[in-house]
Amino acid sequence: MATINIVEDIVKAFSSGKNEEVVSVLEKEIKKQRANGKILVAKRLSNLIKDVSRGHSLSGQSLTSRNINLNNNDTLFEKIYSNIELDSVVLNPNTRTTIIEFIKHWEAFDKLLKNNISPINKILFYGPPGTGKTRLAYALANKLNLPLIIVKLDELVSSYLGKTGKNISEVFEIAKRERVVIFFDEIDTVAKHRDDARELGELKRVVTVLLQNIDLFPVTSILIGATNHDELLDKALWRRFGLRLEINTPEEESRALLFELFLSDFNKNKSLDYNLMARVTVGLNGSLINDICQNIKRASVIEGISLDNIFCLKHIISFNHQLTSKQRLNKKNLYEIAQVLKDSSFNLIDISEVSGIAYTTLRDNIK
Repeated sequence: MATINIVEDIVKAFSSGKNEEVVSVLEKEIKKQRANGKILVAKRLSNLIKDVSRGHSLSGQSLTSRNINLNNNDTLFEKIYSNIELDSVVLNPNTRTTIIEFIKHWEAFDKLLKNNISPINKILFYGPPGTGKTRLAYALANKLNLPLIIVKLDELVSSYLGKTGKNISEVFEIAKRERVVIFFDEIDTVAKHRDDARELGELKRVVTVLLQNIDLFPVTSILIGATNHDELLDKALWRRFGLRLEINTPEEESRALLFELFLSDFNKNKSLDYNLMARVTVGLNGSLINDICQNIKRASVIEGISLDNIFCLKHIISFNHQLTSKQRLNKKNLYEIAQVLKDSSFNLIDISEVSGIAYTTLRDNIK
């Protein structure tokens, strides 16, 4: 919680009528609390900023009587009918096989139920960001023709004691009224280890409420959780998901499919080498490959140039500057790419244009 110094700064600012100073103090503390993993504290402070921005007097309202507009369920979730096709989600072969099997079980739901068997209805997607976990949840809902309930975690996690648990229960009530897919993206926000010493007792109680609701989840609906940080999840929650799928960065074959998916509608001459593009983008996820393809298409329109392998490869490498230091190509990577292009029958002039490495340097260093 905020230190006494923070409280003193806020009181002084309020007594002087300087709301902007209050906001500045609170924003600094919010950053500090988030950095320490104290999400609930940061949320409570964020609500104080909202009050200040609206000109409310914090001293004039009690926490119990204040209307925070969460009694309206529309603020806790969004209900949509997804149009994302499963074929548009590129998955590694083993993952796709598992998903297809899951769908088959749900398509045979009535048949299974007649034999007192129910399909798995709790799935956890975990893995690094940008690998298609959210898109896969949307595609599953569409494939099974079920409405998708997207839980708004920023609204679900309330700053008021006991409110978050109540909000969770309200969301789960939907599945008891109708057949739906409930989707918790970044589920680690409300399901961290209860033995994490940094977390407040309230957030630990939230995990317990979440577990209780999962235990009572009806067999007629589907619950999907997604996380980029599976190591943070409470072990008891991990066990409650009957199907746990690691969604990793795409392998070479999957990267080639992604390039084809994103560029095929724009590729008029049909001569692009998607396999080659996959070979020079080792380690990139689907989200980044999509960004690359959008850049390629924009450049093609602006420059009035039709897509060819040289044009695409040049923009793939230039995109390198937008990546994080861990993802960025180093000099060794560039030489490896140059060698790949040479092995693919590109001449040194074209390779120099694509890689940015001088022709004479290439001539002396690649076979």
